[in-house]
Amino acid sequence: MYGLSETGFLTGLKDKDHTDDHLTSCGLSCPGIEIQVTDELADPIEDGRKGELVTRSSNVMRGYWNKEGETTAAFRNGFFRTGDVVYQDINGYFYRLDRSPNVLTPRRNSS
Repeated sequence: MYGLSETGFLTGLKDKDHTDDHLTSCGLSCPGIEIQVTDELADPIEDGRKGELVTRSSNVMRGYWNKEGETTAAFRNGFFRTGDVVYQDINGYFYRLDRSPNVLTPRRNSS
């Protein structure tokens, strides 16, 4: 499974998918979760290309408490920016590769 404290679970790998070709995957999108892989301009990109994983759904937080600037930075075009670099294969499986140095996500910061 893959998720963040701001989003809850976003993806999951079912037992039947624990095969050699998917073991490095964080799985498929969970029901009701919209996920895109986007380029630096926030445009969705085609399968196989790496980009930032962004998401929107009813379980995504609405903002950081008393941190308007950080909340604004965390969202783009209505999607929450995870700051994680991923790619999606032709079958819809997501693979997390790295953290993006271009995204400010204020996770785990103190007051």
